[in-house]
Amino acid sequence: MLRRYFKNSSIIAVTQIILQMKNLVFLPFLTRHFGTLNYGVWAQVGVLVPMVAPLIILSTDGAVCRYLSGQPEQIQKKWFSAWMIFLIVSWSVTCSILYLFKVPVSHVFFGDDERYIAFIPPVAGMLLTTMILNSFRTWFRVRDNAFAISFIDISQAILSAGVLMMILLEKESIYRYVLASVVADAFLAILLFLYLTHTQIWASPDFRIIKKLLRFGLPLLPVNYASWGLNSMDRIFLVQTVSLAAIGIYSLSYSLGYLIIPLFMRPFRLMYPTMAAAMYNNGKTDQLQTLFDHAVGTGLALALPAAVGLMLLAKPIIAIFATRDFISGAPITGLISFAYIFHVLSSFFSVQLGLVHRQHYATISIMFAVTVNLILNMALIPEYGILGAAIATNLAFLSQLICTFVFSQHFFPLHFRKSFILKVSATTVVMGMLILMLRSLFSINSQLNLLELGFIVFTAGAFYIMSLFFLGILTRNQVRTALLLFAC
Repeated sequence: MLRRYFKNSSIIAVTQIILQMKNLVFLPFLTRHFGTLNYGVWAQVGVLVPMVAPLIILSTDGAVCRYLSGQPEQIQKKWFSAWMIFLIVSWSVTCSILYLFKVPVSHVFFGDDERYIAFIPPVAGMLLTTMILNSFRTWFRVRDNAFAISFIDISQAILSAGVLMMILLEKESIYRYVLASVVADAFLAILLFLYLTHTQIWASPDFRIIKKLLRFGLPLLPVNYASWGLNSMDRIFLVQTVSLAAIGIYSLSYSLGYLIIPLFMRPFRLMYPTMAAAMYNNGKTDQLQTLFDHAVGTGLALALPAAVGLMLLAKPIIAIFATRDFISGAPITGLISFAYIFHVLSSFFSVQLGLVHRQHYATISIMFAVTVNLILNMALIPEYGILGAAIATNLAFLSQLICTFVFSQHFFPLHFRKSFILKVSATTVVMGMLILMLRSLFSINSQLNLLELGFIVFTAGAFYIMSLFFLGILTRNQVRTALLLFAC
């Protein structure tokens, strides 16, 4: 089972590497063309869409995976067809209400400038394309087709890159960029619809499944909004207390800080729940402990040094990939990196609670974290601006981790390898000291250039890997086994 786990994780990891490399390549063009203000507008669009989306889907996507998996293909087609019709109707109702209240919504997310009301209709279009593409991803999850999901992700990235190049060449506005992004996603959605039609997945809809989907999904809706609050609440406070330009600075550093998660932790987290459930259901708790060690240990061993390196090199990285206007956000990058490490670790413990039917304790944990986030945002943002927002996010995710850890250890404990964590942490600290030394040698009174930055990253990474071998954390047999698992 570990072989299948690492194989699926490798597919996701390769896809994420491609996607994040695309983001890094185009980041300098995006920030230089739009500047802090318009980058902040783009970021707020990215906050508004996931705020409205749960009202359309009503958490039924998880229910689709729960009820369609393992069913005969014809039943899957009938239920999926009914779900798609339900989503279209739900989108129509929700976006009609959104348009009706477009003025107050614009004021909440973009401030009092009336110009930004014009962004509400494109946001409705983005909600539609996002909903359709995600529903197709859900279908391929049900069909256990990781390659198709990766194809959608990569195709979407290629189209978005093409849109950005067109906007840069034509020197278009941020509004045109939002519109073009919607058109690109719509083009991909149409192509996928035609492909799925060709493969005959559509069938006479069986609407009886909708009641079961809603019964499963609606209780999860508060959790989805709690998650949105943890990730995006700070932007609402920032737009009311600072400016869209400050949000642009904050969002860039936030995105860089989050970058380590899809690269180093998400591949192991995404494939963990189903594998853990299979082992638990079959009474293989020893194998579950081994899986936990592999998933959490590998993720931490990769993400922890990446977070420290990003924290120490945030300023030169931003100076290379963006304009000087964005450099003031460098101090928050490390705070965001560690915040999301806490968040992913918390999600592992939430899986443990779900295995023993104590998932409501995971809900309690995230609601507590949202409360902490709300209080800290109110206390810190007026005084400290974007730094206060980053501190609030970090402490909120840490509180979530503490809660889920305590609850999971009480109901179904899986143990950390303490010596492993200590060795990884110590090695990371030494690596961080090496980065500081190299940075001081290269750049006493000036910023690093791309070649110098690359040399520091390569040297620090090589030192870290060699230290893992020296301390016995990583062995040749483990590397050989992992390579074989990825290749299979």
